[in-house]
Amino acid sequence: MKYGFTYDDMFSLFNKSFLDNGINAGKTFYFSHNPTIDNVFLGMEYEYLLKNNYKWKDSTMTMSPR
Repeated sequence: MKYGFTYDDMFSLFNKSFLDNGINAGKTFYFSHNPTIDNVFLGMEYEYLLKNNYKWKDSTMTMSPR
């Protein structure tokens, strides 16, 4: 990687704060692609939301608080 950041570093720097803001506000997250089959950032977001008590709804491609 050009700047020495791993995927985990970039997720922590950019994605996590965005997700935490939405989680704290009880927001529903809408996905444009299925994150359950992604092994990089969408997949990391999916796993992070699962760990924060969100559930996946395949029919709408959304994740909402339980």
